[in-house]
Amino acid sequence: FSLGDFAAYTLLAVLAASYMQTAVFNRPPNVFKQLGLAPTSPCPALRQRLAHFAAKNPDIVPEQGIPHQKVKNSSGFDRKKYYQQSKYGQMDFLVDRFCAFPEDRDVYLKFGETAFLQSISSDFGPRGTSARIAMSSAGGSGLMTEFPDTGYILNAGSALFFTYLPAFILVGLVTTQFFATDFAPSRVHARPWFIIVLCTMIIADMYWLFTIPTSMNARKAQPFTLWILSPDGTDALAFFADSAEYTRNAALALALVSFIFIDYVISPRQTDVQILQQCVMNQENLFNNAKNRTMLETAVMTSAGLRDRAVAEWKVHQKVRENVLEDGELSTKFEEAVKRARGDAWVREKLATILPPS
Repeated sequence: FSLGDFAAYTLLAVLAASYMQTAVFNRPPNVFKQLGLAPTSPCPALRQRLAHFAAKNPDIVPEQGIPHQKVKNSSGFDRKKYYQQSKYGQMDFLVDRFCAFPEDRDVYLKFGETAFLQSISSDFGPRGTSARIAMSSAGGSGLMTEFPDTGYILNAGSALFFTYLPAFILVGLVTTQFFATDFAPSRVHARPWFIIVLCTMIIADMYWLFTIPTSMNARKAQPFTLWILSPDGTDALAFFADSAEYTRNAALALALVSFIFIDYVISPRQTDVQILQQCVMNQENLFNNAKNRTMLETAVMTSAGLRDRAVAEWKVHQKVRENVLEDGELSTKFEEAVKRARGDAWVREKLATILPPS
């Protein structure tokens, strides 16, 4: 291994560990899981559990205390400031929203809290009397049949894309010519395989995001082949956003680890083009060495002193050879070795030791 190999494998392993840490420890927020209630819980149960949650976590309660519904409905109450100033205010906003518009629960569970809050309103203000989510009575799974507002799909899709982006960048980086080493000369040629795997994952992810019904009841009623895992044992179809994000990060971590093993197996193998390039380089070296030898012999022969020393050296070697070949058995073996070296079998044997097996 060289420094480039260690750098490539270390970067892939660190990013894989980051994805796995996100999947296991940095789970997306979900008000229903925080309150310990089912998504179909009635409003009184949600408000009661929210008050209980605030009592157990006094550090998240606003300084002026917990306002009652009558206070929040009064004209002098600043809802925007209350919703924005604390975590409890944001949770109270979600509970108020779900009580006023029950269909928002399905959208929240499919797209997640972040995409939901980014799409409904930038100032946490009321959206009027008409619901923005137009639920279809048939509960179909068409692309835009259940939500005319494209903000949800855009926010959720952008979050999905930015989750995959570090993996694409790192895979593109470690498969550049800069990371091609003596151990892994074909690392550049492994890039298409890695990109195909990541593109397949993100296309499948986007497909499920577009086609899964927004209605929780529709998701449970229709059979789906969904390879998603629940991070905490809850219903994966009901809490689709949480389960999809957990599965996405875990799958990316597994894919990056598999890239390390694939690179370890594929990259050391030379392609036909690389073998031909190496043969051309060796041939050029042999030609240059032969040319240098010819020039050296010519220079020696043009100098009287060097020529006499070369002739004397040649005579010594010739005398040693004649003495050695006086032995009949050794002479016979020498002649056989010379004949074998001039045959095709000897050439194929030497090439087999130089070229990798096909």
